[in-house]
Amino acid sequence: MVMSFFRASRLGSGLALLMLLYALLTPHASAENPLSSLPPQADHTSEELSPQAWALIWQQLREGEALPPQAPYLQTENLRKIFPGDGASADNFGWSMALSGDTLVIGAPGDEPSGLDPDAGSVYIFERNQGGTNRWGQVKKLFASDANTGALFGYSLALSADTLVVGAPKDDAPAVDSGSAYVFERNGGGENNWGETKKLVASDGAFDDQFGRDVAVSNSTIVVGAWLDGDEGTNFGSAYIYERDEGGAANWGEATRITPADASIGDHFGWIVGISLNTIVVSAIGDDDGGNSSGAIYLFDRSGEDRNSWVEVKKLRASDKAAGDQFGYSVDISSDTIVVGAVGDDDKGINAGAVYFFGRHEGGANAWGQIIKRTAFDGAADNVFGGSVALSRDTVIVGSPASESSAGQVNSGAAYLFERNLGGLNNWGQMDKLTAPDEFSDDTFGYSVMVDIDTVVIGAHNNDDRGTDSGSAYVAELTRLWSYYLPCARQ
Repeated sequence: MVMSFFRASRLGSGLALLMLLYALLTPHASAENPLSSLPPQADHTSEELSPQAWALIWQQLREGEALPPQAPYLQTENLRKIFPGDGASADNFGWSMALSGDTLVIGAPGDEPSGLDPDAGSVYIFERNQGGTNRWGQVKKLFASDANTGALFGYSLALSADTLVVGAPKDDAPAVDSGSAYVFERNGGGENNWGETKKLVASDGAFDDQFGRDVAVSNSTIVVGAWLDGDEGTNFGSAYIYERDEGGAANWGEATRITPADASIGDHFGWIVGISLNTIVVSAIGDDDGGNSSGAIYLFDRSGEDRNSWVEVKKLRASDKAAGDQFGYSVDISSDTIVVGAVGDDDKGINAGAVYFFGRHEGGANAWGQIIKRTAFDGAADNVFGGSVALSRDTVIVGSPASESSAGQVNSGAAYLFERNLGGLNNWGQMDKLTAPDEFSDDTFGYSVMVDIDTVVIGAHNNDDRGTDSGSAYVAELTRLWSYYLPCARQ
């Protein structure tokens, strides 16, 4: 028997009693006394759960979803909406984002920095506590030193401490749509100036490679995906690795180019790239091992003393891989954990979507085995749950930008929170669903997501507050609450 526990809130002891009776009387309850595992009562909390959280808990009661005794409950405090100071129609602010500590970076690839170059793109930097406690105030706007029409600067972002990388996959250097990426340093050109220090282009860049479609950075290593690179074959894809001090002090030089051992036409290797210390992850959403576009991800580890040597160590696919799943549509890695989105998964309906969790030592040393698969508790067809994912320590946020609101707002979007060890060791239990307080059709809330410890950020790049598709983002702080739970038995 697995015991699950329901948290009581300010809604009162009467409702709690009804839920306890429900737990005791439901047909799937065990004959054992479910009160025998009731945890010691902790301090009651006065915070009120969101309606989405209550809906989730009722779902867990119906399905017997396990919650551990005295689990830390994730409670979001007031989603705060932020805009750029000069937001305008078609900017798509919120398309991409990066977060590290007290610095938040948000991309607007449709912006016209000079007013004369559509889709040249720009990036906005916000700092915490600017304009008030836990307020995120804009401190800087960045654009490419050689901004040009259609480059989509800001399409992808990565931030590590004082280093920011910005992708511009449609930049025309060295060839049309070959793509580029730009490196900015916090103190480049002055304290907190965020000066551009390097423009990265592939040494073998060619027409429509779209180098910069995704970027990643960790300490002194940058990874850039070129998902349409055709050097080995049409749309095979590739990824490039750059190291600080390669080719000179403080120079970001190209160290190597990586491709998978089993690359084939249309794999789109380089769709997503990620890095955590000495491990790189690259997705190939067109991989066909489980059927057309079932998808896969590849892991590369730094080898030995040569910092520029990266060896392919693992190829991961979903345990239930199927055609059209696009496993790898979104990916994040942190230390020994990887989370992968598969927007085409059909468990909750066509293209409802799913996410998969992998652990480095799951199934053996460095085995990178699948831990669990998760879908939205209220998943439905065409929600594309897993369209974006972000991982920080024990918290994951998953975007579902095509979700329909309870009021019938189509493509208003949503995001879901998961917590490690909720419901059991390594279980990754679902804790909450977030929606925009001002949700509206086609806002695509959840198109991009980010989490860093207890701060979550959710992008809605089609929000119209500053003009059609001007875009916005929402920031919230997570509070971990300790409370008491009412038990619900499950066989």
